[in-house]
Amino acid sequence: MQLIELVLKVLRTRPNYDTGLVRQLRLAGEAAADMGLSDIAVLNDEMLILDPDRPVLPLDERTKIDLEMAHIALEQMRRGEISEGMDA
Repeated sequence: MQLIELVLKVLRTRPNYDTGLVRQLRLAGEAAADMGLSDIAVLNDEMLILDPDRPVLPLDERTKIDLEMAHIALEQMRRGEISEGMDA
């Protein structure tokens, strides 16, 4: 919670940053192809994208497990497999 302002700022700026980064990587790949650098030329790929849903801050293993358990419980509640009054 202490870093929420930072996280929100990253989420706001990430789309523009990602677009620029992908564009620059593709340009580097194009330039590398012109120079005969085949290892870098592969960057010029239409399929090059960055995952927009990647986390801003890395999650520790316990938090990942807790989130997955909460997701499973929510899905079970939606299907009616768990009564809403149960304590977990």
